[in-house]
Amino acid sequence: MNNTINDSSPLIVWTRFHPTSTDPMKYDLTVHHITMRSVLASLVSTYKSGEIAPQIAKKWSKNEDATEWVVEIDDNWTFENGEKVSTETIKKSLQRVLLLKNRTKSKSGLLEFLLGASELKSIDDNIEGISITKGSIKFKFIKPMAQFLEKISFGIYGIVHPDDYNQKTGEWIDPKKIIASGHYQIFEWSNDIFKLRFRDDLVNKLSKGKRINIIHFNFSKDVDQIHKSDLIIKERINPSIDKNKWRFASTVLDNSITYVKVMKWNNVKSIFSSKKVRAKLRNIFYKSLEDEGFTVTTSFFPLSIRGVSNFEYEKNDFYDFFNEPFTSQPYFTSLSGKELGDIYKKGFENFGKKINATIDIVDYPKDERDAESVFDIQFLTTGVVIDYPFDDIKFMFLSEQGIKLPDETGEIMKLLSKENFSVQDVNSLIWDQAIIWPIRHYSTGFWIKNDSNINISELNLTAHPIDFQFIKWK
Repeated sequence: MNNTINDSSPLIVWTRFHPTSTDPMKYDLTVHHITMRSVLASLVSTYKSGEIAPQIAKKWSKNEDATEWVVEIDDNWTFENGEKVSTETIKKSLQRVLLLKNRTKSKSGLLEFLLGASELKSIDDNIEGISITKGSIKFKFIKPMAQFLEKISFGIYGIVHPDDYNQKTGEWIDPKKIIASGHYQIFEWSNDIFKLRFRDDLVNKLSKGKRINIIHFNFSKDVDQIHKSDLIIKERINPSIDKNKWRFASTVLDNSITYVKVMKWNNVKSIFSSKKVRAKLRNIFYKSLEDEGFTVTTSFFPLSIRGVSNFEYEKNDFYDFFNEPFTSQPYFTSLSGKELGDIYKKGFENFGKKINATIDIVDYPKDERDAESVFDIQFLTTGVVIDYPFDDIKFMFLSEQGIKLPDETGEIMKLLSKENFSVQDVNSLIWDQAIIWPIRHYSTGFWIKNDSNINISELNLTAHPIDFQFIKWK
């Protein structure tokens, strides 16, 4: 064990991808959960073990039916530039989110239910749903919002300084700059370097003893460099990690989803606009993976959700009319042994042979809006809360900041409009439309060295990925 930890010792964290934006509206990307969660302060946090922890909010209360919430603000909380986080700043920050969502008709299960939400036309507007007094904010909803605290803790609702966005349009000014409201600030960001530093001006919010002052993110693909980290953010089943030296600390099991999305399903000139063709291609793709020894999970939603089950597919299907390039996004290849990257690669190559298509794997476009024109299919991942998946499912379909799952017929949207819908009914429609091809469910989280000096006793291990304010040195 290393017993030389001091104030300048960095916590080295490995994660696969680089962050791309400080804008909380981009927060739903997993890499931003990891890198930006500690930079953005929310009103409260669900990342502390055993409680909803106060952050910018120090107290809260609700009426009997949870349609009204009053949040009292800690008037000592500041941005990294020293300015106080005022109730007016919070109101503007949240109304920026609502304004952008209204503009794209995007819904996320919270702000659109504020009284007068649809009437908001500018960030400075006053609506009945958000009102401020000295030191507190009142939220009024059109329906009970019992899980208000859990929802408002999500990173999209992280409080941002008005200088970081255009106060008329709401657009983010610089994707690599932010005036931090959280416990950590970005102090180095270039190419493969991304570092966070603890904010001393918020020392009264987090005890000085044993705190982690520097967080250094490692994005290397070299296995030896990866293993020099203190934390590795990876999935639970991973042959590249020595289980005698590392332990998987996260406790949520099989809530992550790997799937394929057919990108040109709504292009009438594309062969992928035919549901029959998509279903046949899905069958052949599944058989190609299973020929490599991989067992496909055909349910999009995890089987640990009550009432959710798999679907059957035709293993002897064939398709012999495809004679053009078939483009997909790059996959992450293995670090050692036959990992999923290798299985996908072989399976995808066999898939191409079976449909007489030339496989063309291309880089992701700089603008995600170009993905539909660039790719025929994409390999993608997402996650869902097992115990109460309904809000996550709505977010997947209704929010522009979510994964934007498609609904060809509109039947899924009708189901989601109901207060209590059947997850399996949504699952069945996803399967029937054959635009989304489920592949597997898995556990993702972080690995920690057995001889580590890290103390994670305060961290909620059921939340993913991580908030570094709740990690300390021993």
